Amino acid sequence: MNNPRNSYHEKEIEYENDGHTYREAFAKRAKADGVDVDDPEAVAKYLTEIKDRALTIANVGSVTGSILFDADLDASTEELLVLKDTDALGFIFYMNFLNATGRSIQYNSENFLRKTKDGQEIYQACVQWAMEICENGVSPNNKIMFKQIDGAAKVDNNLYLTEQYLQAPLTDTIIHPIANINQWLSLNQTFSALAGECTYDGDYYNLELTYYLQDYYDWYYPDELDGKSRIFGASCDKMCWLHLYGMAKNFEDLGIYRVNIRWKKGDKYNAAKQNPHTFYSYRPD
Repeated sequence: MNNPRNSYHEKEIEYENDGHTYREAFAKRAKADGVDVDDPEAVAKYLTEIKDRALTIANVGSVTGSILFDADLDASTEELLVLKDTDALGFIFYMNFLNATGRSIQYNSENFLRKTKDGQEIYQACVQWAMEICENGVSPNNKIMFKQIDGAAKVDNNLYLTEQYLQAPLTDTIIHPIANINQWLSLNQTFSALAGECTYDGDYYNLELTYYLQDYYDWYYPDELDGKSRIFGASCDKMCWLHLYGMAKNFEDLGIYRVNIRWKKGDKYNAAKQNPHTFYSYRPD
């Protein structure tokens, strides 16, 4: 089944690829730092200093990352890195960006959906929505296949229950601190999309669900105050400029979680039985 797309995700990629927006911000904010943006040598020196500082921080984290790094080498290619674990995802994403390959990443998103507070809440809401779709759409001894269409999970005030955003990464760590911090470092904000096949035997509904987290790894913030905020020793603006001038590269990433869900008509989320499947990466039909 093809990966469903979320238009918010598509707009995000289109917006972040807008070089004009980047260059306007660079011209204004780098000039405020005393950089002659019309002098190529001055710009190159400025960006090299930024990248050297970023790499210094990355090398510190790479010690931990190399120990926890768990790639699926059989599924990975020059264009795609597939990760079976997320314990070092923040630093792996960071290094992938600084290496400027543009290599996409797919990863097992189970921890983000089941071990972070916001992940749990949004996952539950989306699964409940999917269960209702099944009950309303499949008759006994038949099946339906569905993808989440844009706006299908739309709620009041033009919000989408599929939007996942970690509000307090360093304080809200009760459930699983590593998963919580890794979500913040690698995704911060992401969007869900669902695809599934559901059958009904007249007694139980059986849903084979694939739950995607769709994201675009970049550092751009339209708000100047957010742009000046620092992560890993450099401001978001400066990390963004590395991409603009080809010294780093943004990339797409896709979290994948596959699960079997079984329930009786009228059951709510907590009564359904869930059995996760072994992780494997997404390939188009």
